[in-house]
This record gives sequence, C-alpha cells and structure tokens, in this order.
Amino acid sequence: MPKKFDLCPVCESTEFEILAHMKSPVLPKLKKTPVAICKSCGFITMNPKPTPNFATECNQEWFVKEVNNSPNERARWEKFWKRIETEVEIEHVLDIGSRHGNALLFLKDKFPDLKCKAVELVDEFRQNLIVDHKVDAESFDISFPWPERFRGFDLVICRMVLEHLDRPTETMAQIRDRLNDDGLVYLSVPNAMNIREGTPITRDFFRPIHAHYFNCWTLVSLMEKCELYPKVIGVEGDIWGLFGRNKIEITDIRSISYMQQKNYMMQKIKQGKKKDYEIAAKMLGRKLLRKQV
Repeated sequence: MPKKFDLCPVCESTEFEILAHMKSPVLPKLKKTPVAICKSCGFITMNPKPTPNFATECNQEWFVKEVNNSPNERARWEKFWKRIETEVEIEHVLDIGSRHGNALLFLKDKFPDLKCKAVELVDEFRQNLIVDHKVDAESFDISFPWPERFRGFDLVICRMVLEHLDRPTETMAQIRDRLNDDGLVYLSVPNAMNIREGTPITRDFFRPIHAHYFNCWTLVSLMEKCELYPKVIGVEGDIWGLFGRNKIEITDIRSISYMQQKNYMMQKIKQGKKKDYEIAAKMLGRKLLRKQV
C-alpha cells in the first residue's frame, strides 16, 4: 500500500519522496523519523509526522536540557541588529522562542522604553523572563488565536523558529494578524542549500525538533502564501529576511527546483555518511551500557 503523506505546507501537494530517516543522539528513545521532499515545490519536511504535535513535543524535551546554560549571545544579536536597523522603527516587540531573553535584553539596552513580550514554551525559561527581566511572557499554541494583549507589534522576532513549527502556515497567519500596519517579522532559518561540508545529515542536520528545512525559494513561497512579503532578504550561512504585509518587488530571488534541492541534499547525505555511522555506533554503545546497568 502506498505511503500516505501529509499536505505540503507550501504548495499543498501530497506527492513526496523520502530522502532519509533521522535518528537523534539527543533524544535517542525516538524511533527513526522520515524526512521527505515535495515533488512539486522541493520543500523538505518531516513527512509523514508520527503525531500532529511531534515537533512541539520534541522541542519541549530538547530545550529543557539547556535551562541552566548561560550563553553569551551578544555577537549573535549584534549581527541581527546590523541586518535590520535601517529598516525598522520599534516601540513594541515580540520575541517568539525567547529562551534566555537575550534578544529582548539587547534591544532594551538600545531602547530603554521598549515594550517587550515573549512567547516561550519551556516553563523555566518563561519564569526567568517574567521574574528576572520583567518581560510579559506566556506559553500558548501560536498556531491558534492568541491572547488579546498580544497584538500591535512593530517587530516580531522569529530567529531559528519557523523550522520548529508543526503548523507553520497557521502560525504565520496569526503573526500577520498581530502586526501593526507597517509591522515586520524577522525570520532566520537554516539554509537547506548551504550545509557545511561533512555535516552528518541523518544524525545531526536532520533533527526531531526541526519539522522543516527551507531554501530561499520555499521560504519566500511559504511566506507569500501567508500574505507576508519580503522587504529585505539575505542568504548567508542562514536565510534571513524581514517580511510584512506590503508587497514589494524583489527580483533577485531565483527559483530552486525539486530536482536541484533533491540532488544537493542526496549529495550531502552521501558526504556525511561516515560521521552518521560514527554517531550511530556511539548511540548503540550507550544503549548497550544502559542495558548492563
């Protein structure tokens, strides 16, 4: 019987081809999970997903392990600000997936009167935002209607967030509705057409917390489906952009076909196979040790 695939979030096709199965050393109890490519638009996504909220559940388990970390992210947010400072005027900002709150703290250093809100899934992170940094932070499913006070944003920060979402189109529609007329959403995602040489794909680049893998073409296509249009877009190690309701003609976004994306990814899977095997062997060794204890 043919495998039944979920709808493509970008083009709504159900014609997919499985590229590989991921297995995570961070969440080793999870079964192998298929990663597939849409034969229509070339979008790579976890498909079929084991459960409708699979990525959300994995994200909660994954990121709670980082609660006691204290990363110095100043350089990260300096880079973010350099990208957008000439394009935005901000009074009211929302950070989605805020974690330690470093983005908001960085912005408040520059704009002491800035109104800040955050959506944070992990309880410990959220409490730190509320208690230590006096941020209005909540946890709710951002793919469904939001609390009424979460609206009127000049800027919504979604740095390395979109790839984690079980329902990206529904989420971006909610974000669009909560922007000011000239409000913008900042997106940054890993680039599925620019993977570091030798990266182990099935044990590292593909992760259970990542439901989706974008190239520039599929990112812009998804956003335009949600009636959010690029004001600025950049392709570096990541793909990043500012998107808003106003349609602006950007002519240098070239299409990337299904075969281009597939061939690139299959090449990367082949190149990373040795490291994938090494990680798999370590995972097996740890499993055998646990059985002996």
